[in-house]
Amino acid sequence: PKWRAVFANLRLQGRGRDAAMTVGRFARNSTLGVGGVFDYAGDVIGWKRMEADFGQTLAVYGIPSGPYLIVPLFGPSNARDAFGTIFDSVLSPQVYLLGPAQQVVLGTGAGVNARSQHGDQLDALRASSVDFYAALRAAYYLSRESELGAIAPGASEAGEPPPPPPPASLRSRAEGSAS
Repeated sequence: PKWRAVFANLRLQGRGRDAAMTVGRFARNSTLGVGGVFDYAGDVIGWKRMEADFGQTLAVYGIPSGPYLIVPLFGPSNARDAFGTIFDSVLSPQVYLLGPAQQVVLGTGAGVNARSQHGDQLDALRASSVDFYAALRAAYYLSRESELGAIAPGASEAGEPPPPPPPASLRSRAEGSAS
């Protein structure tokens, strides 16, 4: 279900070849991967899974990250990425097919899974830091900046040329708000 948001964001970022590969992965895995049970496109063909979200898309267009936030049930974020999460969720079919209770259960399960995957790292960070909140904020920003650096113009995995620059009206607004 996430492929729709990834596809839309790749297109908005000007990464057409990566967007096409995302649709191709979905088609291959839906048919030859037995309805997506197997990752045929990745395991057999070798197509890498692309990641893109609306927070990244906004970053490509120069929108500043805004303040650091800890959003209940969602975890650490910033204003730009929190807005991006809302936009991406609109493209998810579970928003339309499941009720609020089922969505909370799915979200809680994803949160518990993420916490279990990073539990040792969080414990080590807590044990080694004087100010855990500041250390967590710094770790979040370093991780996110690393992800955003991977989508810098010309950094496409598929060898895509750099996307066109954002329209002048967007650039001037982003530069004005950064001052």
